[in-house]
Amino acid sequence: MKKLSKKKFIIIATIIVLFSLLFILKPVYSKSSCFEFDPDTGTKTDYKEESMLCNTNVLIPDKIKGIEVTKIGDYAFASNQLSSVVIPNSVTKIGESAFSHNQLTNVMIPESVKIIEDNTFYSNKLTRIIIPNQVTSIGHYAFMDNYLTNVTIPKNVMSIGVQAFDYNEITSVAIEGDENRFNAAWETIGFPVELRSIEPTE
Repeated sequence: MKKLSKKKFIIIATIIVLFSLLFILKPVYSKSSCFEFDPDTGTKTDYKEESMLCNTNVLIPDKIKGIEVTKIGDYAFASNQLSSVVIPNSVTKIGESAFSHNQLTNVMIPESVKIIEDNTFYSNKLTRIIIPNQVTSIGHYAFMDNYLTNVTIPKNVMSIGVQAFDYNEITSVAIEGDENRFNAAWETIGFPVELRSIEPTE
């Protein structure tokens, strides 16, 4: 049998290692059995993080036992060391502190969401967030204590709570629609004062 040259052996070994890394690094999402659910209200209420099947990459199903998931309950995923989460298009409301105190670097909020409650993503590691166009209200401290640098507020947002974006690393703020509607509350919201282009009117 012809022996492999040292160069060919190194190439083959490198390919094997790379394929192994791709398999290892591929996110493994939690099973549906990880979620506690109230079928009467369509609310996802808790997450069984202690189970070996329930890891830190969470893909929330749009249906559990045939019932549509429409709400993420208060504190449903709080303090679980989560690193990423995908929220289904069936969800219209995300509850208070639903994802607070995790390690989230990435979250996908669907266009179906209309309300983001208080403390929803408080104390994570988010560097980027896309707020859906249908959102009308962002609660107090909703995105506080993250690593956001650029924030775009859609035109339908009419209410932003106290310190909603405080303790981030914001260098750019874009307000769609009426650009002046948050001027009076700019600093209260947590936006850097130097990024306010127009002084509030009396």
